[in-house]
Amino acid sequence: MRSTPGPRVRSTLAALGALVLGLTTAGPAGAAGGAPAVPTDLYSGYRACAADPAAATWVNATNGVLLMGIPSHPDTAELRYIGEEFEFWPVADPARTTTLVSGTVPNGREGGVTVQREALTEGQAYAWRARTVAGGESSAWTAPCHFVVDNTRPARPPVISSSNYPADTWSPGGRPIEVTLDPAGVEDVGGYVFSWVGSLPVVGGVSIGERGIPTPIDSYETSTSYLIRAAGPGLPTTVRLLPPGGSGMMRLTVASIDRTWSRSATTAEYTFYANSTAPQIRQLVAEPQWGETVPFKITANPDLPPEARVTEYSVEIYDGRGTRKETVKPSATGSAVVHLPLNGQYVTRLSVSSTSANGWVSNQNQWTSPYTDTTPTVTSQVYPENDFGGGVGVTGTFVLSPKVPGVTSYRCTFDGRPPVTVPAAADGTARLDWAPEYSDLQGLDVTPVLANGLELASYYYSFWVA
Repeated sequence: MRSTPGPRVRSTLAALGALVLGLTTAGPAGAAGGAPAVPTDLYSGYRACAADPAAATWVNATNGVLLMGIPSHPDTAELRYIGEEFEFWPVADPARTTTLVSGTVPNGREGGVTVQREALTEGQAYAWRARTVAGGESSAWTAPCHFVVDNTRPARPPVISSSNYPADTWSPGGRPIEVTLDPAGVEDVGGYVFSWVGSLPVVGGVSIGERGIPTPIDSYETSTSYLIRAAGPGLPTTVRLLPPGGSGMMRLTVASIDRTWSRSATTAEYTFYANSTAPQIRQLVAEPQWGETVPFKITANPDLPPEARVTEYSVEIYDGRGTRKETVKPSATGSAVVHLPLNGQYVTRLSVSSTSANGWVSNQNQWTSPYTDTTPTVTSQVYPENDFGGGVGVTGTFVLSPKVPGVTSYRCTFDGRPPVTVPAAADGTARLDWAPEYSDLQGLDVTPVLANGLELASYYYSFWVA
């Protein structure tokens, strides 16, 4: 990601010798004490000054090239703002020098000028130097810095191959993919940007620190999740990458990056397939009852290679009201036991994936509780369901019966009235007597309750009072 410095003074080209300085001083020229210092912290396009012409900085000049340095004068009280003068020239023609001036630079802070793209030639080497102008005096010139203009991005993407995951082929999972990237004849490739989701991130950047000094970011060191440094200009590069998912189709998208952080015009894609490496889930209780907490044994996928020893299991438990997540460490044998409470109101789902010592993350395996109707059965001879019966003040008996064992009571609510609890007999059935106070469509909501207080799925019984 590119960090943008604060507003800077942009200077226009001037003929050699035509020097215009806008200096802020507190008195006449020469009144300030001390002498201007030679600028320090020199940068070409946010990259540190290259004093050696043979090791010139490569820069993309599509938006011009910013030349930077810190001018200073010891009299900071009187000279809060000073000037900075720059000269640049083609290395092949030193006599063709151009002068650029920044006239109001905060004393002791980074200042700069922009060499416009139109003043630069593709592939041309340039040199530049700077000096401080303050209090009617000028410092000595800095030693020259050198840069080369490269506005051409790589013409071709890399060629991708893999030794352990052949293209468009199913292969055993559990190992990082060994990827070889060939620059396809592009000689100035410095690295590669990759993605598992198709779109590629923005690369390259700089941070601006104290006194406005830029610090180029070595993204190859800080952004290893999407950047690969090339083995050398024009050389194939082999790396090991972890796919983001544990099985199925994988697609790796890659673009080449040159020495100026320009990305290739097109990208390359490599598709392969990995077999499932999901853990195994085994229910340890054959016929659990609703409300019971059931143990499940988790074991590693037997097809994982030896170097993919499982170090932890990621467990998700969903019960209809939300998802609970936890991490479980395996035992010495590589297995783990998790406990899953079965809730009669909702289908319960257990999802498990594994993480291996080599970083491999498997796909999930799932166990889902079978659907069981835990609603009660409600009947009444006086007030039949969805029909007319009884009358105001006429007592009717409602018979409540369970569909699953273990019900010890029922929580019952007639429309708009406080709930009542009706104890169940040993066989789980119960009887509720009730006389309506008005004639209309009415309803009874019945919820079975287990001995441990767990409420099962409720049933709404509607009827008409004659």
